[in-house]
Amino acid sequence: IDKCTALYHRLRGLGYPVTFMHASLPGEVRDANYKKWVSGELPILCATDLASRGLDVNVSCVINFDMPPDAKPYLNRAGRTARMGRPGAVVSFFTKKQEVIVDAIKQF
Repeated sequence: IDKCTALYHRLRGLGYPVTFMHASLPGEVRDANYKKWVSGELPILCATDLASRGLDVNVSCVINFDMPPDAKPYLNRAGRTARMGRPGAVVSFFTKKQEVIVDAIKQF
């Protein structure tokens, strides 16, 4: 949640049209932010794994700033793209320590 919020503030401070969503935000704020993102008013969404499941929207790109601990959450995140045969991209940043996770995801 802290990293999500920090990234949101950094991107917003740089002038990007961004919103954010995580479990510590009140429900009405999450709903309002989600609506702004879905409508395209704010086309960039910084989110925790709260947004990795249950979003039925077209997402063209997912960027993982923190690699998940195993393959299942990764696939849930990545699954937000390329739904119903649409093209999509997933970009993941990881550290040398996380190479084992990345290798496991590749095999999965």
